[in-house]
Amino acid sequence: MMRSGSQRPLLVQYWDQPVPPAGLQERMERWKEWHPSWLYRRYDRVSAARFIDTSYGAALEEAFLDIRLPAMQADVFRIAMLNARGGVWIDAATTCRQPLDAWVDQRQPLVLLRRAHQQHPKVWNGFIHAAAPGHPLLAAASHRMASAL
Repeated sequence: MMRSGSQRPLLVQYWDQPVPPAGLQERMERWKEWHPSWLYRRYDRVSAARFIDTSYGAALEEAFLDIRLPAMQADVFRIAMLNARGGVWIDAATTCRQPLDAWVDQRQPLVLLRRAHQQHPKVWNGFIHAAAPGHPLLAAASHRMASAL
């Protein structure tokens, strides 16, 4: 999320359980440690469901809680969160090698990455930067997702 005044950019991660496995927890903590000026939030299934309820309503929360596969929970939550709040989504298994401030242009409305093996129009969903809530691509994805659930 772009900084406006004293607002801190948001960095979000998800693991379905309150405490991730040790190796993943170390990776996730590194993101937090390397970004002290960012607002870091790690969500689990329960806190993500509460966020979805508050932002989108009880019907979508119930649909989210019906999802049994953690990877699918993360897919739904990442779009819901970024559409509602903006910020940066980083998958739990992603290793932090340098601060985001060194390479992410936070002024860009949306930043998506493509892995070397991916060809247009495919993108990697393990990292998404949305400078502000409601980007048209995320809003459309959120609408389609809610309809499908």
